[in-house]
Amino acid sequence: VHTSQDLGAATNDPLHPQQWSDDLTPYSPVWSCGRGGGVTVAVVDTGVDGAHPDLAGRVTPGGSSLDGAASVTSGTGSVDPNGHGTHVAGIAAATADNGVGIAGVAPGATVLPVRVLSASGSGWSTDVAAGIVFAADQGADVINLSLGSGSQSTSMANAIDYAHAGGAVVLAAAGNSGPTGPTHYPAAGPNTVAVASVTSSGAISGFSTWGSFVDLAAPGSSILSTLPGGGYGYKSGTSMATPFAAGVAALMLDANPTMTPDQVAARLVGTANDAGPAGHDVQYGHGIIDPQSAVTGL
Repeated sequence: VHTSQDLGAATNDPLHPQQWSDDLTPYSPVWSCGRGGGVTVAVVDTGVDGAHPDLAGRVTPGGSSLDGAASVTSGTGSVDPNGHGTHVAGIAAATADNGVGIAGVAPGATVLPVRVLSASGSGWSTDVAAGIVFAADQGADVINLSLGSGSQSTSMANAIDYAHAGGAVVLAAAGNSGPTGPTHYPAAGPNTVAVASVTSSGAISGFSTWGSFVDLAAPGSSILSTLPGGGYGYKSGTSMATPFAAGVAALMLDANPTMTPDQVAARLVGTANDAGPAGHDVQYGHGIIDPQSAVTGL
């Protein structure tokens, strides 16, 4: 058992004090149960800068599927001309206790970068689907999808079903269209955990899409993380909340590698701290993620 007073001593990363997520939803205290070692988190996104000092040595070559190719070229995922994927990867798994930058939620996890979005951050659903299948075939335990749209894609849904059947837990962003935005896919699919965003006060972020499909909420407003070229910066979005939840899933799988995707998902939502209207609601889903409750006792 750890108290909140342990947080300051948990890491020597100089930017850690700017990571408010470790105060609202503490994750560093559960590193005593494991830091995500042996767990692979696939970041299906714009690529990941594998040379970043806070990610170096932990990012595989991955692969990419771009411009509607719908097939993955191996070894081309660890570059990121956009920055989004590198930011996402840092939230989930930036190295801790290295005296550099920030600390990711699961700083011992391996990042598998799958580049399916262009330098502008857009892409084809068929490429995303191919990337998900590639990630599953590469042995990803957790697949992070900080992407989506207001329309459903059969190819993407089939790919998620394939990954789920293969043992990967899939997490997806709930969307950034606010209270009146359309249902966001693939987050609203049956085999994904849909993640909404909260602010440092625990309030639902103004941009976070509402809907009955939302499963839980995690920190997503003004999140500090890694950027290509060795930098750091703040971004906001359900894109940032999703890798926070993915990192917690990695910590859970380190503590208990036998958990199935459905067990991971059920425990993530079952241990969340209820927020908003009592019970499941359209803003927070089952509540705000609680890393300590999710990991402790596994």
